Amino acid sequence: MSHSFRKNFAFFGALATMIFSLAGCGELPSSSSSPQPVNLTYGASEGGEILGEVSQTILEGENGTEVVASPFEGYEFTSWSDGFASAARVDENVIEDLSVVATFSFIGQTVLPIVRIDTEGIEIASDIDYTTASISIESLVPSQTLPVVSGGIRLRGHSTQIFAKDPYRIRFDKKQSLFGRTAAKSWVLLADYLDPSKMHNYTAFTLGKHFDHTVYQPMAQHVEVYINDAYQGLYLLTEQVDEKEGRADLVQEIFPSTTDFNFLVAMDDWPRRLDGDAAAHEILNETYFILDMGGTPQSFIIKYPEKADFPTETQYFVFFNWLKDYFETLLGAFDGGVYADMAEIADLDSLTDMTLVDQIMNENDHSFTSYYMSKRVGEKLKFGPTWDYDLSLGYDGWLGYPNNEYNLDQVANIWFNNFFANQFGNTVGGRNLLYNRWNDVGDDAINDILLDFDSYVSWIIDEVYADADAWKYSSYAVEYTHDLCDDNIAYLKTWLIQRQAALNYFY
Repeated sequence: MSHSFRKNFAFFGALATMIFSLAGCGELPSSSSSPQPVNLTYGASEGGEILGEVSQTILEGENGTEVVASPFEGYEFTSWSDGFASAARVDENVIEDLSVVATFSFIGQTVLPIVRIDTEGIEIASDIDYTTASISIESLVPSQTLPVVSGGIRLRGHSTQIFAKDPYRIRFDKKQSLFGRTAAKSWVLLADYLDPSKMHNYTAFTLGKHFDHTVYQPMAQHVEVYINDAYQGLYLLTEQVDEKEGRADLVQEIFPSTTDFNFLVAMDDWPRRLDGDAAAHEILNETYFILDMGGTPQSFIIKYPEKADFPTETQYFVFFNWLKDYFETLLGAFDGGVYADMAEIADLDSLTDMTLVDQIMNENDHSFTSYYMSKRVGEKLKFGPTWDYDLSLGYDGWLGYPNNEYNLDQVANIWFNNFFANQFGNTVGGRNLLYNRWNDVGDDAINDILLDFDSYVSWIIDEVYADADAWKYSSYAVEYTHDLCDDNIAYLKTWLIQRQAALNYFY
Protein backbone atom coordinates (compact mmCIF):
# COMPACT_ATOMS: atom_id res chain seq x y z
CA MET A 1 0.00 0.00 0.00
CA SER A 2 1.46 3.38 -1.06
CA HIS A 3 2.06 6.24 1.34
CA SER A 4 -0.52 8.47 -0.47
CA PHE A 5 -3.15 5.73 -0.30
CA ARG A 6 -2.67 5.27 3.42
CA LYS A 7 -2.89 9.06 3.89
CA ASN A 8 -6.16 9.27 1.89
CA PHE A 9 -7.63 6.29 3.78
CA ALA A 10 -6.91 7.97 7.12
CA PHE A 11 -8.47 11.23 5.88
CA PHE A 12 -11.71 9.59 4.74
CA GLY A 13 -11.90 7.56 7.93
CA ALA A 14 -11.68 10.73 10.05
CA LEU A 15 -14.26 12.43 7.82
CA ALA A 16 -16.68 9.55 8.27
CA THR A 17 -16.30 9.74 12.06
CA MET A 18 -17.00 13.48 12.05
CA ILE A 19 -20.12 13.07 9.85
CA PHE A 20 -21.39 10.26 12.11
CA SER A 21 -20.95 12.46 15.17
CA LEU A 22 -22.58 15.57 13.61
CA ALA A 23 -25.57 13.46 12.67
CA GLY A 24 -26.21 12.97 16.41
CA CYS A 25 -25.32 9.32 16.45
CA GLY A 26 -22.64 9.65 19.13
CA GLU A 27 -19.43 7.77 19.05
CA LEU A 28 -18.89 4.67 17.02
CA PRO A 29 -19.89 1.50 18.81
CA SER A 30 -17.15 -0.14 20.84
CA SER A 31 -16.81 -2.87 23.42
CA SER A 32 -16.85 -0.23 26.28
CA SER A 33 -20.59 0.42 25.78
CA SER A 34 -21.54 -3.01 27.21
CA PRO A 35 -23.81 -2.90 30.34
CA GLN A 36 -21.80 -2.43 33.54
CA PRO A 37 -22.37 -4.13 36.92
CA VAL A 38 -24.62 -2.29 39.42
CA ASN A 39 -24.75 -3.01 43.18
CA LEU A 40 -27.96 -3.03 45.23
CA THR A 41 -27.66 -2.97 49.05
CA TYR A 42 -30.58 -3.20 51.50
CA GLY A 43 -30.23 -2.55 55.24
CA ALA A 44 -32.53 -2.36 58.28
CA SER A 45 -32.64 0.03 61.23
CA GLU A 46 -33.39 -1.04 64.82
CA GLY A 47 -36.65 -2.96 64.98
CA GLY A 48 -36.62 -5.15 61.91
CA GLU A 49 -34.78 -7.16 59.28
CA ILE A 50 -34.64 -7.62 55.51
CA LEU A 51 -36.07 -10.77 53.98
CA GLY A 52 -34.49 -11.58 50.62
CA GLU A 53 -31.08 -11.01 49.09
CA VAL A 54 -29.66 -7.94 50.89
CA SER A 55 -26.66 -7.56 48.57
CA GLN A 56 -27.31 -7.93 44.84
CA THR A 57 -25.17 -7.33 41.75
CA ILE A 58 -26.97 -6.94 38.42
CA LEU A 59 -26.23 -5.31 35.05
CA GLU A 60 -27.29 -1.81 34.11
CA GLY A 61 -30.95 -1.72 33.08
CA GLU A 62 -31.85 -5.00 34.73
CA ASN A 63 -34.24 -5.59 37.64
CA GLY A 64 -33.28 -6.61 41.16
CA THR A 65 -35.00 -9.39 43.09
CA GLU A 66 -37.70 -8.71 45.68
CA VAL A 67 -36.76 -7.77 49.25
CA VAL A 68 -39.18 -7.23 52.14
CA ALA A 69 -38.70 -5.03 55.23
CA SER A 70 -40.00 -7.23 58.07
CA PRO A 71 -40.58 -5.65 61.52
CA PHE A 72 -39.81 -7.44 64.78
CA GLU A 73 -42.44 -7.94 67.45
CA GLY A 74 -43.43 -4.55 68.85
CA TYR A 75 -42.36 -2.58 65.76
CA GLU A 76 -43.96 -1.53 62.49
CA PHE A 77 -42.41 -0.68 59.12
CA THR A 78 -42.18 3.09 58.47
CA SER A 79 -40.50 3.60 55.07
CA TRP A 80 -37.31 3.12 53.11
CA SER A 81 -34.64 5.81 53.33
CA ASP A 82 -35.30 6.87 49.71
CA GLY A 83 -38.99 7.48 50.49
CA PHE A 84 -40.34 4.24 49.02
CA ALA A 85 -43.45 3.49 51.09
CA SER A 86 -44.09 -0.22 50.57
CA ALA A 87 -42.33 -2.80 52.74
CA ALA A 88 -41.83 -5.04 49.68
CA ARG A 89 -39.84 -3.67 46.76
CA VAL A 90 -38.36 -4.75 43.44
CA ASP A 91 -36.03 -2.17 41.95
CA GLU A 92 -36.41 -2.15 38.15
CA ASN A 93 -34.29 -0.78 35.27
CA VAL A 94 -31.49 0.12 37.69
CA ILE A 95 -28.71 2.19 36.06
CA GLU A 96 -26.59 3.09 39.12
CA ASP A 97 -25.63 1.72 42.53
CA LEU A 98 -28.42 1.80 45.12
CA SER A 99 -28.13 1.61 48.91
CA VAL A 100 -31.27 2.02 51.06
CA VAL A 101 -32.26 1.34 54.68
CA ALA A 102 -35.67 0.28 55.95
CA THR A 103 -36.81 2.17 59.06
CA PHE A 104 -39.15 0.90 61.77
CA SER A 105 -40.99 2.55 64.67
CA PHE A 106 -41.66 1.08 68.10
CA ILE A 107 -45.32 0.36 68.83
CA GLY A 108 -44.85 -1.81 71.91
CA GLN A 109 -44.21 -5.47 72.52
CA THR A 110 -46.96 -7.92 73.21
CA VAL A 111 -44.32 -10.13 74.78
CA LEU A 112 -41.89 -8.48 77.19
CA PRO A 113 -38.23 -9.46 77.40
CA ILE A 114 -37.63 -12.34 79.81
CA VAL A 115 -34.72 -12.42 82.25
CA ARG A 116 -33.79 -15.99 83.18
CA ILE A 117 -31.63 -16.65 86.24
CA ASP A 118 -30.35 -20.10 87.16
CA THR A 119 -28.76 -20.66 90.57
CA GLU A 120 -28.94 -24.47 90.28
CA GLY A 121 -31.60 -24.46 92.96
CA ILE A 122 -29.57 -22.55 95.56
CA GLU A 123 -31.68 -20.09 97.57
CA ILE A 124 -30.97 -16.36 97.22
CA ALA A 125 -30.92 -15.49 100.90
CA SER A 126 -28.35 -12.73 101.46
CA ASP A 127 -28.30 -9.01 100.75
CA ILE A 128 -24.50 -9.02 101.09
CA ASP A 129 -23.16 -12.20 99.50
CA TYR A 130 -23.96 -13.05 95.87
CA THR A 131 -25.35 -16.44 94.91
CA THR A 132 -23.59 -17.78 91.80
CA ALA A 133 -25.92 -17.70 88.81
CA SER A 134 -26.20 -18.03 85.06
CA ILE A 135 -28.16 -15.15 83.54
CA SER A 136 -29.71 -14.60 80.11
CA ILE A 137 -32.28 -12.34 78.45
CA GLU A 138 -34.73 -13.53 75.81
CA SER A 139 -36.44 -11.04 73.52
CA LEU A 140 -38.11 -10.95 70.12
CA VAL A 141 -35.87 -7.95 69.40
CA PRO A 142 -32.40 -9.38 68.71
CA SER A 143 -30.51 -6.34 70.05
CA GLN A 144 -32.17 -6.84 73.45
CA THR A 145 -31.09 -10.44 73.90
CA LEU A 146 -28.28 -11.64 76.12
CA PRO A 147 -26.78 -15.12 75.77
CA VAL A 148 -26.20 -17.13 78.92
CA VAL A 149 -23.43 -15.45 80.93
CA SER A 150 -22.03 -16.02 84.40
CA GLY A 151 -22.56 -13.78 87.39
CA GLY A 152 -24.28 -13.58 90.74
CA ILE A 153 -27.49 -12.37 92.36
CA ARG A 154 -28.38 -11.13 95.83
CA LEU A 155 -31.26 -9.45 97.63
CA ARG A 156 -31.33 -5.65 97.80
CA GLY A 157 -33.26 -2.89 99.57
CA HIS A 158 -34.23 -2.28 103.19
CA SER A 159 -37.97 -2.24 103.95
CA THR A 160 -38.78 -3.96 100.66
CA GLN A 161 -37.08 -7.17 101.83
CA ILE A 162 -39.90 -7.86 104.28
CA PHE A 163 -42.43 -8.36 101.49
CA ALA A 164 -43.26 -11.56 99.63
CA LYS A 165 -41.76 -10.44 96.30
CA ASP A 166 -38.01 -9.84 96.54
CA PRO A 167 -35.98 -7.13 94.78
CA TYR A 168 -32.57 -8.19 93.45
CA ARG A 169 -29.18 -6.91 92.45
CA ILE A 170 -27.38 -8.69 89.62
CA ARG A 171 -23.62 -8.64 89.15
CA PHE A 172 -22.14 -10.06 85.96
CA ASP A 173 -18.61 -11.49 85.97
CA LYS A 174 -17.88 -9.36 82.90
CA LYS A 175 -19.45 -6.05 81.90
CA GLN A 176 -22.63 -6.32 79.85
CA SER A 177 -24.53 -3.70 77.87
CA LEU A 178 -28.25 -4.18 78.42
CA PHE A 179 -30.85 -2.51 76.21
CA GLY A 180 -28.28 -0.16 74.69
CA ARG A 181 -26.93 1.24 77.96
CA THR A 182 -23.26 1.56 78.91
CA ALA A 183 -21.73 -1.83 79.70
CA ALA A 184 -21.47 -2.52 83.43
CA LYS A 185 -21.39 -5.39 85.88
CA SER A 186 -24.11 -4.28 88.34
CA TRP A 187 -27.81 -4.04 87.49
CA VAL A 188 -31.00 -3.96 89.54
CA LEU A 189 -34.37 -5.73 89.33
CA LEU A 190 -36.92 -3.57 91.17
CA ALA A 191 -39.84 -5.64 92.45
CA ASP A 192 -42.29 -2.70 92.75
CA TYR A 193 -44.36 -4.87 95.09
CA LEU A 194 -45.93 -1.88 96.84
CA ASP A 195 -47.07 -0.46 93.50
CA PRO A 196 -49.76 -2.57 91.83
CA SER A 197 -49.70 -0.29 88.77
CA LYS A 198 -46.02 -1.19 88.21
CA MET A 199 -45.74 2.31 86.74
CA HIS A 200 -44.46 4.62 89.51
CA ASN A 201 -40.72 4.09 89.09
CA TYR A 202 -41.15 3.73 85.34
CA THR A 203 -42.92 7.10 85.18
CA ALA A 204 -40.40 8.90 87.39
CA PHE A 205 -37.39 7.53 85.48
CA THR A 206 -39.02 8.42 82.16
CA LEU A 207 -39.79 11.94 83.39
CA GLY A 208 -36.12 12.19 84.32
CA LYS A 209 -35.14 12.10 80.65
CA HIS A 210 -36.54 15.62 80.42
CA PHE A 211 -35.09 16.78 83.73
CA ASP A 212 -31.57 15.86 82.68
CA HIS A 213 -29.47 18.13 84.92
CA THR A 214 -29.13 15.38 87.52
CA VAL A 215 -26.07 13.12 87.60
CA TYR A 216 -27.67 10.63 85.16
CA GLN A 217 -31.06 9.08 84.52
CA PRO A 218 -31.64 5.36 85.17
CA MET A 219 -33.22 3.38 82.38
CA ALA A 220 -36.69 1.93 82.88
CA GLN A 221 -37.21 -1.45 81.18
CA HIS A 222 -40.03 -3.74 82.20
CA VAL A 223 -39.11 -7.43 82.06
CA GLU A 224 -40.51 -10.73 83.22
CA VAL A 225 -38.25 -12.69 85.55
CA TYR A 226 -37.81 -16.44 85.99
CA ILE A 227 -35.51 -17.89 88.65
CA ASN A 228 -34.71 -21.58 88.29
CA ASP A 229 -37.58 -21.74 85.77
CA ALA A 230 -40.08 -20.45 88.36
CA TYR A 231 -42.04 -17.33 87.40
CA GLN A 232 -41.22 -14.38 89.69
CA GLY A 233 -43.34 -11.69 88.11
CA LEU A 234 -42.96 -8.32 86.41
CA TYR A 235 -39.84 -6.34 87.34
CA LEU A 236 -38.26 -3.05 86.33
CA LEU A 237 -34.71 -3.60 85.10
CA THR A 238 -32.46 -0.61 85.67
CA GLU A 239 -28.91 0.43 86.51
CA GLN A 240 -27.42 0.15 89.97
CA VAL A 241 -26.72 3.61 91.39
CA ASP A 242 -22.93 3.58 91.46
CA GLU A 243 -19.77 5.44 90.50
CA LYS A 244 -19.06 3.64 87.23
CA GLU A 245 -18.81 4.98 83.68
CA GLY A 246 -22.21 5.78 82.19
CA ARG A 247 -23.59 6.35 85.67
CA ALA A 248 -22.13 8.80 88.21
CA ASP A 249 -18.75 8.38 86.44
CA LEU A 250 -16.63 9.07 89.52
CA VAL A 251 -13.97 6.36 89.49
CA GLN A 252 -10.48 7.56 90.32
CA GLU A 253 -7.50 5.22 90.47
CA ILE A 254 -5.54 7.12 93.11
CA PHE A 255 -6.41 9.62 95.82
CA PRO A 256 -3.51 12.06 95.90
CA SER A 257 -5.39 14.89 97.62
CA THR A 258 -6.32 15.19 101.27
CA THR A 259 -8.61 18.17 100.65
CA ASP A 260 -10.87 17.08 97.77
CA PHE A 261 -12.25 13.73 96.60
CA ASN A 262 -14.69 12.14 94.19
CA PHE A 263 -17.58 10.62 96.14
CA LEU A 264 -21.11 9.21 95.98
CA VAL A 265 -23.26 9.44 99.11
CA ALA A 266 -26.83 8.39 99.87
CA MET A 267 -28.97 10.17 102.41
CA ASP A 268 -30.33 6.96 103.91
CA ASP A 269 -31.48 6.67 107.52
CA TRP A 270 -32.20 2.93 107.58
CA PRO A 271 -28.96 1.96 109.39
CA ARG A 272 -29.92 4.25 112.27
CA ARG A 273 -33.50 3.02 112.34
CA LEU A 274 -32.84 -0.71 112.00
CA ASP A 275 -31.40 -2.92 114.69
CA GLY A 276 -29.20 -6.00 114.72
CA ASP A 277 -28.47 -8.02 111.60
CA ALA A 278 -30.56 -5.78 109.33
CA ALA A 279 -27.95 -3.03 109.57
CA ALA A 280 -24.89 -5.16 110.23
CA HIS A 281 -23.23 -4.37 106.90
CA GLU A 282 -23.22 -0.62 107.67
CA ILE A 283 -20.85 0.57 110.39
CA LEU A 284 -21.29 3.91 112.12
CA ASN A 285 -18.31 6.24 111.64
CA GLU A 286 -16.85 3.87 109.07
CA THR A 287 -19.37 3.34 106.26
CA TYR A 288 -21.78 6.07 107.35
CA PHE A 289 -22.02 9.09 109.63
CA ILE A 290 -24.88 10.92 111.35
CA LEU A 291 -25.34 14.69 111.25
CA ASP A 292 -28.00 17.08 112.44
CA MET A 293 -30.09 18.09 109.44
CA GLY A 294 -32.56 20.85 110.19
CA GLY A 295 -32.87 19.73 113.79
CA THR A 296 -33.20 16.01 112.97
CA PRO A 297 -30.46 13.34 113.06
CA GLN A 298 -29.81 11.94 109.57
CA SER A 299 -27.57 9.12 108.32
CA PHE A 300 -25.37 9.56 105.25
CA ILE A 301 -24.03 6.33 103.74
CA ILE A 302 -20.80 6.36 101.72
CA LYS A 303 -21.36 4.49 98.45
CA TYR A 304 -18.02 5.46 96.91
CA PRO A 305 -15.13 5.28 97.55
CA GLU A 306 -14.98 2.33 99.94
CA LYS A 307 -12.25 1.59 102.42
CA ALA A 308 -10.87 -1.11 100.12
CA ASP A 309 -10.22 1.54 97.44
CA PHE A 310 -7.49 3.16 99.57
CA PRO A 311 -3.94 1.83 100.00
CA THR A 312 -4.16 2.14 103.79
CA GLU A 313 -6.80 2.48 106.47
CA THR A 314 -5.22 5.75 107.56
CA GLN A 315 -5.76 7.25 104.12
CA TYR A 316 -9.37 6.11 104.13
CA PHE A 317 -10.11 7.85 107.41
CA VAL A 318 -8.49 11.02 106.12
CA PHE A 319 -11.12 10.87 103.39
CA PHE A 320 -13.90 9.91 105.83
CA ASN A 321 -13.20 12.83 108.16
CA TRP A 322 -12.90 15.24 105.24
CA LEU A 323 -16.24 14.01 103.87
CA LYS A 324 -18.02 14.41 107.18
CA ASP A 325 -16.66 17.96 107.51
CA TYR A 326 -17.73 18.67 103.91
CA PHE A 327 -21.31 17.64 104.67
CA GLU A 328 -21.36 19.71 107.84
CA THR A 329 -20.39 22.69 105.66
CA LEU A 330 -23.02 21.72 103.06
CA LEU A 331 -25.79 21.44 105.65
CA GLY A 332 -24.70 24.72 107.22
CA ALA A 333 -24.92 26.50 103.86
CA PHE A 334 -28.49 25.24 103.34
CA ASP A 335 -29.51 25.72 106.97
CA GLY A 336 -28.63 29.40 106.70
CA GLY A 337 -31.23 29.88 103.99
CA VAL A 338 -28.97 32.12 101.87
CA TYR A 339 -29.15 31.31 98.15
CA ALA A 340 -25.61 32.54 97.41
CA ASP A 341 -24.16 30.20 100.07
CA MET A 342 -26.03 27.24 98.59
CA ALA A 343 -24.94 28.13 95.04
CA GLU A 344 -21.30 28.32 96.11
CA ILE A 345 -21.12 24.68 97.22
CA ALA A 346 -23.92 22.88 95.31
CA ASP A 347 -25.01 22.51 91.70
CA LEU A 348 -28.48 24.01 92.00
CA ASP A 349 -29.56 23.04 88.47
CA SER A 350 -29.40 19.38 89.51
CA LEU A 351 -31.29 20.15 92.73
CA THR A 352 -33.92 21.98 90.67
CA ASP A 353 -34.53 18.89 88.52
CA MET A 354 -34.62 16.50 91.47
CA THR A 355 -37.09 18.75 93.25
CA LEU A 356 -39.42 19.02 90.25
CA VAL A 357 -39.51 15.26 89.59
CA ASP A 358 -40.22 14.71 93.29
CA GLN A 359 -42.99 17.30 93.19
CA ILE A 360 -44.61 15.72 90.14
CA MET A 361 -44.58 12.33 91.82
CA ASN A 362 -45.24 13.65 95.36
CA GLU A 363 -42.37 11.44 96.55
CA ASN A 364 -42.46 10.59 100.27
CA ASP A 365 -39.25 8.73 101.08
CA HIS A 366 -36.68 11.32 99.98
CA SER A 367 -37.11 13.14 103.25
CA PHE A 368 -34.85 10.51 104.82
CA THR A 369 -33.80 7.79 102.38
CA SER A 370 -32.84 6.88 98.77
CA TYR A 371 -31.59 10.42 98.03
CA TYR A 372 -28.26 10.50 96.22
CA MET A 373 -25.55 13.15 95.97
CA SER A 374 -22.10 13.08 94.37
CA LYS A 375 -19.12 15.27 93.60
CA ARG A 376 -16.06 15.26 91.39
CA VAL A 377 -12.77 16.84 92.37
CA GLY A 378 -12.85 20.56 91.67
CA GLU A 379 -16.62 20.63 91.03
CA LYS A 380 -19.72 21.39 93.05
CA LEU A 381 -21.92 18.75 94.65
CA LYS A 382 -24.65 17.39 92.35
CA PHE A 383 -27.97 15.79 93.20
CA GLY A 384 -29.44 12.62 91.70
CA PRO A 385 -30.17 10.30 90.09
CA THR A 386 -33.92 9.92 90.55
CA TRP A 387 -34.66 6.78 92.58
CA ASP A 388 -37.31 4.97 94.64
CA TYR A 389 -40.83 6.12 93.77
CA ASP A 390 -42.94 3.08 94.63
CA LEU A 391 -44.54 4.93 97.58
CA SER A 392 -45.66 8.24 96.09
CA LEU A 393 -48.62 10.10 94.54
CA GLY A 394 -50.40 10.99 97.76
CA TYR A 395 -50.06 7.61 99.43
CA ASP A 396 -51.46 8.07 102.93
CA GLY A 397 -49.57 5.50 104.92
CA TRP A 398 -48.77 1.94 105.75
CA LEU A 399 -52.30 0.84 106.54
CA GLY A 400 -52.41 -1.98 104.00
CA TYR A 401 -50.34 -3.53 101.27
CA PRO A 402 -49.98 -3.05 98.39
CA ASN A 403 -50.83 0.63 97.91
CA ASN A 404 -54.52 1.22 98.55
CA GLU A 405 -54.66 4.34 100.70
CA TYR A 406 -54.37 7.07 98.08
CA ASN A 407 -55.69 10.57 98.59
CA LEU A 408 -56.30 12.64 95.49
CA ASP A 409 -57.05 15.64 97.73
CA GLN A 410 -53.28 16.02 98.00
CA VAL A 411 -52.86 16.59 94.25
CA ALA A 412 -52.88 20.40 94.61
CA ASN A 413 -50.67 20.40 97.71
CA ILE A 414 -47.24 21.28 96.31
CA TRP A 415 -44.54 20.97 98.94
CA PHE A 416 -40.79 20.48 99.28
CA ASN A 417 -40.22 16.95 100.46
CA ASN A 418 -36.77 17.17 102.06
CA PHE A 419 -34.38 19.55 103.78
CA PHE A 420 -32.37 20.49 100.70
CA ALA A 421 -35.41 21.12 98.49
CA ASN A 422 -37.21 23.07 101.22
CA GLN A 423 -34.32 25.40 102.06
CA PHE A 424 -33.54 25.98 98.38
CA GLY A 425 -37.16 26.33 97.23
CA ASN A 426 -37.91 29.00 99.80
CA THR A 427 -35.27 31.41 98.49
CA VAL A 428 -36.00 33.90 95.73
CA GLY A 429 -33.18 32.50 93.59
CA GLY A 430 -34.31 28.92 94.11
CA ARG A 431 -37.91 29.73 93.31
CA ASN A 432 -36.81 31.46 90.09
CA LEU A 433 -34.80 28.40 89.02
CA LEU A 434 -37.75 26.12 89.70
CA TYR A 435 -40.16 28.47 87.90
CA ASN A 436 -37.99 28.73 84.79
CA ARG A 437 -37.20 25.02 84.61
CA TRP A 438 -40.83 24.00 85.07
CA ASN A 439 -41.96 26.34 82.33
CA ASP A 440 -39.15 25.15 80.01
CA VAL A 441 -39.75 21.40 80.28
CA GLY A 442 -42.43 20.59 82.87
CA ASP A 443 -45.51 20.57 80.64
CA ASP A 444 -43.65 18.72 77.88
CA ALA A 445 -42.43 16.05 80.31
CA ILE A 446 -45.91 15.21 81.58
CA ASN A 447 -47.47 15.55 78.12
CA ASP A 448 -45.03 12.97 76.76
CA ILE A 449 -45.94 10.53 79.53
CA LEU A 450 -49.67 11.06 78.99
CA LEU A 451 -49.36 10.79 75.19
CA ASP A 452 -48.16 7.19 75.41
CA PHE A 453 -49.78 6.26 78.72
CA ASP A 454 -52.74 4.22 77.50
CA SER A 455 -50.82 2.42 74.77
CA TYR A 456 -47.96 1.56 77.14
CA VAL A 457 -50.38 0.21 79.73
CA SER A 458 -52.05 -1.91 77.05
CA TRP A 459 -48.65 -3.42 76.18
CA ILE A 460 -47.82 -4.47 79.75
CA ILE A 461 -51.24 -5.06 81.30
CA ASP A 462 -51.22 -8.85 80.83
CA GLU A 463 -47.89 -9.01 82.66
CA VAL A 464 -49.22 -6.66 85.38
CA TYR A 465 -52.12 -9.07 85.93
CA ALA A 466 -49.83 -12.11 85.86
CA ASP A 467 -47.69 -10.48 88.54
CA ALA A 468 -50.78 -9.85 90.65
CA ASP A 469 -51.84 -13.47 90.24
CA ALA A 470 -48.40 -14.64 91.37
CA TRP A 471 -48.39 -12.49 94.54
CA LYS A 472 -52.10 -12.14 95.39
CA TYR A 473 -51.81 -14.17 98.60
CA SER A 474 -50.58 -11.50 100.99
CA SER A 475 -50.31 -11.58 104.75
CA TYR A 476 -51.43 -7.95 104.79
CA ALA A 477 -54.82 -6.33 104.64
CA VAL A 478 -55.18 -5.98 100.89
CA GLU A 479 -55.48 -8.78 98.37
CA TYR A 480 -53.44 -8.33 95.20
CA THR A 481 -56.12 -8.40 92.49
CA HIS A 482 -56.57 -7.24 88.90
CA ASP A 483 -59.01 -4.61 90.14
CA LEU A 484 -56.38 -3.23 92.51
CA CYS A 485 -53.96 -2.95 89.56
CA ASP A 486 -56.58 -1.19 87.41
CA ASP A 487 -57.41 1.23 90.22
CA ASN A 488 -53.74 2.11 90.73
CA ILE A 489 -53.17 2.66 87.01
CA ALA A 490 -56.25 4.88 86.69
CA TYR A 491 -55.22 6.83 89.79
CA LEU A 492 -51.71 7.45 88.38
CA LYS A 493 -53.12 8.87 85.14
CA THR A 494 -55.61 11.08 86.99
CA TRP A 495 -52.86 12.24 89.34
CA LEU A 496 -50.56 13.26 86.46
CA ILE A 497 -53.32 15.22 84.71
CA GLN A 498 -54.35 17.09 87.86
CA ARG A 499 -50.80 17.48 89.14
CA GLN A 500 -49.80 19.12 85.85
CA ALA A 501 -52.55 21.71 86.33
CA ALA A 502 -51.55 22.28 89.96
CA LEU A 503 -47.86 22.77 89.10
CA ASN A 504 -48.76 25.13 86.26
CA TYR A 505 -50.66 27.21 88.80
CA PHE A 506 -47.93 26.91 91.43
CA TYR A 507 -45.17 28.00 89.02
